[in-house]
Amino acid sequence: MVYLMDNRSYLFCVSVFLIFLSGCSTNQQVKIDLMEAPGIYAQRNYDALGEDLSSHDTYPKDIFYVTQRVPSNSEIKDQPRFYQHERGYALRGGTASIGMGDGENTWDDLAEVFLSSEREKAYPTWIDAVHEYGILEDTISSLRLDPIKHKDALESGPEFIAQVNKTLAQSRVKDIYIFVHGYKAYFDTPVLVGAQLWHYLGYQGAFVAYSWPSTPNSLAYGKDIETANYSGMYLHRFLNVLAKHSEAERIHVIGFSAGGRVVINALKEMALVNGNKGRAQMLEQQRLGEVVLISSDYDSDNFLNGIEYGMLKLMRGLTVYSSQSDDALGFSHFILGRERLGQFGAEGGKDILQEDIDQVPFGDHLYLVNATRAENAGSGNGHSYFRNSPWVSSDLLTLLRYQLAPGNRGLVRRNDGSAIWTFPDNYIEALNTQLSDTISLDEK
Repeated sequence: MVYLMDNRSYLFCVSVFLIFLSGCSTNQQVKIDLMEAPGIYAQRNYDALGEDLSSHDTYPKDIFYVTQRVPSNSEIKDQPRFYQHERGYALRGGTASIGMGDGENTWDDLAEVFLSSEREKAYPTWIDAVHEYGILEDTISSLRLDPIKHKDALESGPEFIAQVNKTLAQSRVKDIYIFVHGYKAYFDTPVLVGAQLWHYLGYQGAFVAYSWPSTPNSLAYGKDIETANYSGMYLHRFLNVLAKHSEAERIHVIGFSAGGRVVINALKEMALVNGNKGRAQMLEQQRLGEVVLISSDYDSDNFLNGIEYGMLKLMRGLTVYSSQSDDALGFSHFILGRERLGQFGAEGGKDILQEDIDQVPFGDHLYLVNATRAENAGSGNGHSYFRNSPWVSSDLLTLLRYQLAPGNRGLVRRNDGSAIWTFPDNYIEALNTQLSDTISLDEK
């Protein structure tokens, strides 16, 4: 009887945990409210990152996506509008058109809304339509998919890369940005979040929303963890496609929450496959710039295993954000019994990773940022602070746009000798000072 009661208690805790973790709405008409305006755009600073946000005369902008999900069938009742939650065995690429507000806003209206720190109401965003180009041939699983059955989609697949290269050719910034979403998400989720980030980057470069087949259900956490681990292979193949066929100068990857599993597993595979190559050769071959892990629901020890495999030689820099206000990861830690990567930096306690950092090869390319003290980082359950905190979003956007080290973005070390960077009380002022010099140099 005691054994049964223990298991019931455990299942109860698991259920509470699953419901508590963040995720998007289960409503198939997926809408995500506009994120908090980054602090660098305060006082209507239209060109805080060197790109004038008031110069765009139309909205929405089409954003690229790739997905491993199975396409929806409009003839079957109750399916999602665009893609299902089931695993496919190749990546499909396309573009999505984004709607916002009441659907009738002018650009002048939206420009003010995007920059305002005190909005009178929420402004939802949604996908109006998608246009799929086709299957990316180099991502096909040879064991699970018969390419002959997808001849038309295969012939259209190269158009995706052609359109990405066209976008890069028209941009002053020749970089590709990839956003990988977390647990419990529809296809739409990374597209809408990515579109908002791309706006604040001034529509420079090419932005790709990477939608792996998670399930928008609170009880799907275990299923999503396994699918995230499995999906790393497809992200690995996609990065190889971009390195081989795109004209990008650098490719940046942002992994949020369980999406960090997808990113880390892809990097592990790449490191193992290319284990005999040096850092300079890998940077030239893969062109990976900044890899960013936010609120990462990943075993810290397993992350260090990836470092031992040689992950850091693949990229220019790896930045890991954490927050002690992230209650979702607190529950994950409680249930799984292991420290999560997004939890380091406890005040007065043991710092996960910090005591190991001096042993890390290429340690100067790994940056740990504790966002606990950043403005509004603890709102909600504290998990989506990269969207809710105007300080964290400012730091993230600056990192992606200029690839500056933490000290050159206004951050400070927590104490002498610490491997962890934090947000000072005058963070926005410090960042603006740094950006003023950086933008001046960038324009020369």
